[in-house]
Amino acid sequence: MELLESFEEYLHTNLNLIVHSSDWLPVRSLPMYFAECYTFSQCRIFGQELLLVMQEKVRQDETPKTIKKCIDLLREQWTGEVVYIVEALQGYDKRRLIELKISFVVPGNQMYLPSLGFDLREHLKRLRTPVVKRLTPAAQVVMLFALYNWRRDGFIPTFLASKLKYSQMTLTRVFNEYLAAEIGCIEFEGRKRVLRFQEDRGVVWQKILPLLRNPVKQRVKIMKPENEGLAIAGFSALGHYGKALKEGNPVYAIGKSELKALEAADVIRYPGEKMDGEDADLEIWHYPPTLFARQMVVDPLSLYLSFESDLNENELDNETLEILKKFRKYIAAVMKADD
Repeated sequence: MELLESFEEYLHTNLNLIVHSSDWLPVRSLPMYFAECYTFSQCRIFGQELLLVMQEKVRQDETPKTIKKCIDLLREQWTGEVVYIVEALQGYDKRRLIELKISFVVPGNQMYLPSLGFDLREHLKRLRTPVVKRLTPAAQVVMLFALYNWRRDGFIPTFLASKLKYSQMTLTRVFNEYLAAEIGCIEFEGRKRVLRFQEDRGVVWQKILPLLRNPVKQRVKIMKPENEGLAIAGFSALGHYGKALKEGNPVYAIGKSELKALEAADVIRYPGEKMDGEDADLEIWHYPPTLFARQMVVDPLSLYLSFESDLNENELDNETLEILKKFRKYIAAVMKADD
């Protein structure tokens, strides 16, 4: 059943389709040759019933022509489409199967499904149509990781999973999100999808900037000294990047996982709630601010994004606005460095 699982995973990875297969019972009435060479399942895709004819390896005496003969015999008992699935296939055999109009899938490598051609094109078109104005937090985290760890040979899900502690399912959704938003280039190396960027890092940064979200979900107050050990953020963090402002209320940041513990300790005050004693500003982020922090100071790209909307506000004083504009130039220079 490994080949069937590979087929289902291949469709999910490439087309975001979840396929449920079941045994094909009429196989018992087929000649012994079929049972020796193939395994059978059936499934439905886009309303079409498919008979899956699976073969781990092509026999030496088997040719595309003999495969066609077998499929023709199966069509006497099956009115839907018949799809030949095999673990590996030589290039000339693929070309010959296409010439013979035989639907086939080599999981992780190629699929030829002419009867579903129109439906697949429409489905892929929907997948590639941006449906959100901002990346999801997970997609933004992966993008920030890529920008901070720029590499020409690309990024594979297993590598990203080990670094960011995301599940394979989450990374599948992230890659699909990039595909829909036309971010980077998703390629295949065997069964693995690889995220690559053909442009320089600075160009990619400018291109994706409109899709990146402000990491700050909410701003609240926290009692001092309960802020100890938290990531430094906001205007407090600007000073660590050489863009100091006049001293103000300290600003810190946390993720959702830290929020529950601080709420349980009753040290957070939401807007409208009374604060007893000294306080600090606290930002609640969509993702952990310590992911890319440097010496407990939030990373410069996330910090920039937390100020992005402020750069367009007329309410800021000239000194603050000038410092934020200088920080924007600093970020642009960082992204152009070491492309």
